[in-house]
Amino acid sequence: MNRLFPAEVEKRIKAWADVTMLSLELKRAAMRKRHPELREDEINERVRKELTMLKIKQDER
Repeated sequence: MNRLFPAEVEKRIKAWADVTMLSLELKRAAMRKRHPELREDEINERVRKELTMLKIKQDER
């Protein structure tokens, strides 16, 4: 098994964080499009609830 240098680990973690943030922004944008009447905090709450439900479904497998 190859060992990773700390700089490579940090680079991969930052890339994962970037992808995660992009995914959340896309999810928020889709929610804004579906529900233009909602405030930003309401959109964030719905996104959190949706992600929680997805996690629960994955845990049930």
